[in-house]
Amino acid sequence: MIRSRMNQTVNRKQDVAKNADYAKPSLRTFGTTLMKENAAEPTLISKQSAGEVVKEIPRAVTDKEVKCLEYFKDICAYLLHHEQKFKLTEDYLVGGEPTNKMRRMLVDWLVQVHLRFRLVPETLHLTVFILDQMLAHKIVGKENLQLLGVSAMFIAAKFEEVFTPDISDYEFITENSVSKKQILQMEQMILNTLNFDLSAPYSLSFNRFISRLITENESLNVDQSSYYLAYNMSKYFAELALLDSSIVTITPSRIAMASTVISLKLCGFSKEIDEQVTREIIKGFQTTHDELEYCVKLVSSIALKQFSQTKMVAVKQKYQSSKFGQVSNMIKAEEIEKLKELSA
Repeated sequence: MIRSRMNQTVNRKQDVAKNADYAKPSLRTFGTTLMKENAAEPTLISKQSAGEVVKEIPRAVTDKEVKCLEYFKDICAYLLHHEQKFKLTEDYLVGGEPTNKMRRMLVDWLVQVHLRFRLVPETLHLTVFILDQMLAHKIVGKENLQLLGVSAMFIAAKFEEVFTPDISDYEFITENSVSKKQILQMEQMILNTLNFDLSAPYSLSFNRFISRLITENESLNVDQSSYYLAYNMSKYFAELALLDSSIVTITPSRIAMASTVISLKLCGFSKEIDEQVTREIIKGFQTTHDELEYCVKLVSSIALKQFSQTKMVAVKQKYQSSKFGQVSNMIKAEEIEKLKELSA
């Protein structure tokens, strides 16, 4: 009887394998995958069956479950508390070999690598976090700065990605200036130095929280299509801030708040909506009007500094994509003047 049941189980598994509507992921390296721009992603449910499943679930239920509205405030409060743990001082580069300019060049290059490997934005934010934490410990010289950068991204991709680039891809992207062995050794040094604690909140997470705070508030009556541009622009300014080491003086939540306020002003929202959003941010993110104003000045001044650059424009090129509403192309002379007013 047991053997008979085992045979039935095997037969069922074989039938499932024959009829399964999904493609097994290839074993080729990520570098090869880059050549396949339109490669299909593996899925365990066909598009048709997935659509049928979603239709059967009431909209109110899916909204509540997917958006985690019940835990929204608790999650936000936890991240606001947790981000204080990783705050650095403005002089964290003083006394070390890498300068602010070297760091900016490295981060700009890492943005290019991030785009080349098609990594999620969280990976970029975690990469820069690891980089700054290691630079603060002053144990890596300028000769190993690129090695530190790719090793930080190697770790961040493991933490955030579903399918990570192969270590050989990092070796290739540096034109073999660093070896696999060096990356693995640096990985060990980073994780031991940071005590394996990579759970830092990102400004991107808070950008999403603020977006939900605005769009879920019916009293604000914000136009969704207009806010889509403002949301992408807020992410643009938050990533521009990653390029400057002085941004470590404020926490990721403050970067997100400042970038949102700036984007609303540049996208032409009414003064009434601007003031309402500012009040909601101050109330929801445990800050003051003076602190918010300081953060807006800092992020605006960093953005102006980046806009004056003819080199190191990877973030600008990234946000020229239609995927992000081409928001970097919206920064013209009028927007520059508004930024100057905000940074004054």
